[in-house]
Amino acid sequence: GYPETGYGYIERGEALGTFEGHIAYRVVRFTEKPDAEQAQAFVDSGRYYWNSGLFTWQVSTILEAFARYMPDTFEKLQVMASAIGTDREQETLNRVWPTLENQTIDYGIMERAERVAVVPADFGWSDVGTWNALFELMAADSERNVVVGDHVGVDTRGSFIYTDGRLIATIGVEDLIVVDVDDAVLICPRDRAQDVKALVDRLQREKRTDVL
Repeated sequence: GYPETGYGYIERGEALGTFEGHIAYRVVRFTEKPDAEQAQAFVDSGRYYWNSGLFTWQVSTILEAFARYMPDTFEKLQVMASAIGTDREQETLNRVWPTLENQTIDYGIMERAERVAVVPADFGWSDVGTWNALFELMAADSERNVVVGDHVGVDTRGSFIYTDGRLIATIGVEDLIVVDVDDAVLICPRDRAQDVKALVDRLQREKRTDVL
């Protein structure tokens, strides 16, 4: 891989065995999105892989992990599971689901679990977590623009333009992201696409849930 700063990484340890021709390694640690220098060091070391977020486990194993590392969530999962197929199912889900901890499986369990292995694999995968990642996946025109919707551009290059309604017109812009939806417009350089998370965090702090 290349030194991508928008992905998490997994550091491998010793080899544990071979599975269908692929070597499985013990996971030493997970590292969240690094800066450019750190990402380059990861790639150069040969010990780090992108974290695709694709996990596999036995049901009994992941339930044991929930019980150990996220006990409150585990108890609530048990409550919801016991209601499935009964006349209490919808009421129980409506009552319990909103109280679950807002936590990912990565942070809540995988980064804390001890028995974790990684199997390096080379396949077509992209973490379409940003508008720029979507830009990289879609076909561009002769000016390297990816356009979805109604757009007219003059001297516009290398940009991602998305509109679900009105016309977007651009003049003299390059490597830009412009997204226009019903209740909001986003404009940012393509290389700042990862910073949308910071913008979302700010909107949440300001209680602007009307646009989230």
